[in-house]
Amino acid sequence: MIVSNHDATRLDLSEDPFWSEHLKDVLASRDEPSSIFVAQETPEFYRPDPTAKNVARIEWETSKIIDYDYRGNPLFNWVKQLNAMDEVWAASEFTRKVLQDSGVETDIEVIPHPVDLEMYSPGERTFMGMSRGKACNEDKFTALSAFQFTPRKNPTALLTAWSRSSLGKRDDCCLLLKTYGASFDNNSHIVNDIARFRRDLNIAGLKKNVFPLTSLVPEHAMPQLYRAA
Repeated sequence: MIVSNHDATRLDLSEDPFWSEHLKDVLASRDEPSSIFVAQETPEFYRPDPTAKNVARIEWETSKIIDYDYRGNPLFNWVKQLNAMDEVWAASEFTRKVLQDSGVETDIEVIPHPVDLEMYSPGERTFMGMSRGKACNEDKFTALSAFQFTPRKNPTALLTAWSRSSLGKRDDCCLLLKTYGASFDNNSHIVNDIARFRRDLNIAGLKKNVFPLTSLVPEHAMPQLYRAA
């Protein structure tokens, strides 16, 4: 039994503004079942649909994935779970090599993350980012990092690199962190953790130029976030 707060939301492409218009053309161009199930989640949550073509969409950071029944649970054997799928879509050549080296034998296609170029396009720079009432000003050089504030993403390495570089000591530069913890419910601890970590570094001349943005940003506002950097 897996106990998790995993979001099991299923998206119906026929209801999406883009796919409702193009889905039939895409399926008609492929000699495959009309029903395709794409699982974009970690492999222990895969539940292949026997009536559909089952595709695993995956990206990963480490050089190996788990290939045994962790704690006796076969669902945590990621290699076994991926081999139960009909096809794997890896986000990069690195991910494909990791999966193959770990023992995944299912066909793997490399499909980088797509970008809607009409939505995410150069334009007028807009500002987004607040932390405790303080703003990362529009006239500053702004670096942006978007990630989950978890040890696997190694935020301390990012904060250390920023603080030790010349950027961490300049008033005209800021680091905007679009981040969150286990959820978006309460991330006030992240602001405190970042401030405490930078104090502990005890680097002379360090500026207060790191701004966490921990609230959920709606999809329509995401281009604004990226144009801020």
